[in-house]
Amino acid sequence: MPAQPFVDPDPFQELTFANAIAAKKAIADYLALPLAKLPPEQLDFINTLVANTLEKHEVMTQVRNYFSVLRRKSPC
Repeated sequence: MPAQPFVDPDPFQELTFANAIAAKKAIADYLALPLAKLPPEQLDFINTLVANTLEKHEVMTQVRNYFSVLRRKSPC
């Protein structure tokens, strides 16, 4: 019986989010906060990021960097 390799480079969706909703859910889980509670500029950042890429590593790295900078700037 001939073997046929996977055509999809990410058949188990390990490298990319399935869609923008899945990416936003992962971001909300990471932040432990519903995205609707974020200020508009932070939500705009997330929307732009998810519109540009669904690659998991890239999305989560940029989210970590963005929110760690905001935490350092916070006067608390």
